[in-house]
Amino acid sequence: RGAEEKTPSIREMAVGQYPGDYFLNLLAANGIEMEFRGSSKGISLEGRADATRLQLLFKSLQLVFASMPELGAPSGGPLVLIGDRTDYSVQKTISQLVGGFDMSSPERPRKSIPVPVELDTEDETIAFQALYSCDFFLSGDNFMAADIAERLLSKALVEALEGSGYHAQVEGRFVTEPKDRYALHIKVRAVDGMAQTESLQRVRTLVRGVMSDMARKDVPAAKLDVEKKLLSGSIALAQKTPGYWTDAVRVRFLESRDMVTKYADKIAQVSPAKLRELFANLQIGGMLEYTSDK
Repeated sequence: RGAEEKTPSIREMAVGQYPGDYFLNLLAANGIEMEFRGSSKGISLEGRADATRLQLLFKSLQLVFASMPELGAPSGGPLVLIGDRTDYSVQKTISQLVGGFDMSSPERPRKSIPVPVELDTEDETIAFQALYSCDFFLSGDNFMAADIAERLLSKALVEALEGSGYHAQVEGRFVTEPKDRYALHIKVRAVDGMAQTESLQRVRTLVRGVMSDMARKDVPAAKLDVEKKLLSGSIALAQKTPGYWTDAVRVRFLESRDMVTKYADKIAQVSPAKLRELFANLQIGGMLEYTSDK
């Protein structure tokens, strides 16, 4: 997935008087999990805790931030709590404990670090791979279009490679540094226990043919409707989990992008023309191919 900034690890630092590992074990014994997640846009501290441990959670956060002055104060971002505590009880606890945080640290400019998207040359199970990329602004509308494009491409490749002894995996990714870009990575592997009836040269031709067809032909309305319904159902299911909302808030704050509001409308607006345009741009925007010699 390319190079990214090294995210600090609580396990590698001292928290108060405790080594990081010991500190995390103490929290785990009290039903609290905590770890950093980071990117070139910022750092977030995430985890989970029993509803009865909210006071201990806040005191632990105070210790972590006090032990990592390079992070600055936790005043530059939102606090998101998802659970079964009432608003009143949470607000009461916060009002009692928030004074323990240092809110005076000045803001620091954010760094802009390119995050390249690369071929995977380490996985020896990949027989052939192709990487396409193009400029594509990360918005809610474009995110839905890219997701549906990946789903349609995956199924088209299944049909194209049927009987060849190979199967394809499709991975899509948005990169926002140094500018918005979308990459589509196709990885072809041999099917275990099945004879390979096509050469890798032929496989490459089949993959190119599928990509060309996706750029030239409108996807049938029935197929598009199926993928839209599957994507809507997937998002609706994900919204029942806390992880979905913490990710959504992080993207909203760090990226200033709303991927949630009226998501069903954004999915409904994905058109065959938009998908054709995306696949066409991917083919002229940039392409890398790699064939294993093993």
